[in-house]
Amino acid sequence: MRQRLKQHLIRSRVKRARAAAEQENWPLAAAQWRGVLKRTRPGDGAEHREALQSLAKALIHLGEFAEAEALLARLTALGGPGSFADLQALELEAEMAALRHDMEGERRAWQRLTERHPEASRKLHGLAAFAGMNDPPEAGRYTAEDLRRSADAEEARRILGYLGARLPRREHLPLVRETLAAFPDLSTPAVRELHRTGIRALQWGFSSAAEFA
Repeated sequence: MRQRLKQHLIRSRVKRARAAAEQENWPLAAAQWRGVLKRTRPGDGAEHREALQSLAKALIHLGEFAEAEALLARLTALGGPGSFADLQALELEAEMAALRHDMEGERRAWQRLTERHPEASRKLHGLAAFAGMNDPPEAGRYTAEDLRRSADAEEARRILGYLGARLPRREHLPLVRETLAAFPDLSTPAVRELHRTGIRALQWGFSSAAEFA
């Protein structure tokens, strides 16, 4: 009975924490994820890992970099270099460096990510193509108004991907929501991944053209 109650409380906190993060309410997200982290242990698996990763992300956005770095070290230690936890930690390390305007630190984080996680490099390569970053200079350039005028789901997906690699997250998220409302059957995993990863990952992830030759 006590274990079931504990699991119920953890799931409730996780749900509230995810909702707060989706709304970019970082103080509330941090408070909720901190509660999850206190109630889980490394042996609890995915919930503990998500709490470490998500609390670190919230703290990064709040400028609490020292505590975020300590959490990222714990996240990497869960699986060691090359693990999924390591991939999550490196992505957040790059994001933290970007927010600190530490371009060299960001470059190093993405370099380690592409070296230790070649499958992530291939994924970034696909997202870059999806976003139109490999288009020739004379290729068409899209705007938010082009997206809103689109009557075709596939065209909307292509334009949304193009904009997703060029707009700040706060400007892109409303366009994602508008597009999904207009085209509910649209295939969205690539769009959501591009929105999550953003232009900085694409820039640093493809610093070496030879890797994708």
